[in-house]
Amino acid sequence: MLNRNTMFHPRATWGALFIFVATGHGLALAQTTEWTNTSGGIWNSSSNWSNGVPFPTSTAKIAADGVYSITFTNSDTVGQLLLENPNATLNIQATDSNHAVLGVVSGNARNAGTLNLNSSVARSSTLSGALLTNTGTFNMNGPSHQTNSVDMNVSNTTGTVNINGTGFFTRSSAVITNNGNFNVRGRAVFGDNATFNQQGGTLNNSGDFQMATDTFNMDGGTFNNNGTFRLDNSVVNLTSGTVTGSALDLARTRLTLGPG
Repeated sequence: MLNRNTMFHPRATWGALFIFVATGHGLALAQTTEWTNTSGGIWNSSSNWSNGVPFPTSTAKIAADGVYSITFTNSDTVGQLLLENPNATLNIQATDSNHAVLGVVSGNARNAGTLNLNSSVARSSTLSGALLTNTGTFNMNGPSHQTNSVDMNVSNTTGTVNINGTGFFTRSSAVITNNGNFNVRGRAVFGDNATFNQQGGTLNNSGDFQMATDTFNMDGGTFNNNGTFRLDNSVVNLTSGTVTGSALDLARTRLTLGPG
């Protein structure tokens, strides 16, 4: 049942051999390469990996015990990304001269540690693929005038997403589902025909949450709005859960309220 405690008003070059293994389900990834340097280090150093730097048919697995940080500062692709050590941090770090772009070509990325998209003053950072499943902490950091782009669907199951700078969910018809903690402290922008599903956990907006020609579904949990919530030419379905805080700006938006 919806508890309405708020107001609504309208208003490269790879020197790698591409080895594909045929299976009954299509093409399998050629190999897994695991991070081995528990002191941390640079992604693009073969000595830090068990089978060399990941390439487009590799599974990049970060599971070695320890507390360490890995820094990725270039543009490259991997088959799958598995950040399994809860004490490990992967920084996708733009520099003043280079964008940082990590593509996951098989589509799947799983984060149980800390995954940072860090833009710089002059350049942006991007993570692309089909699906990011987050059970750890996913941060988007940087100055507000530079974007951190996520070109994939996002399932925040039991984790935390922090948008501290500008986070742009660029994938067409992206689906972002929250059952953990989703915190907008900077600016969250969603591409055309995106769907945000607030199913459980908590959505905290103290920044700027922007949707246009999109869909926002409130199906459970708590939405604390203490910032700007702007939906233009979108659909808002408030079915169940608790909404608190300041007014929602629903310009040219179709609003559907659940029972109760």
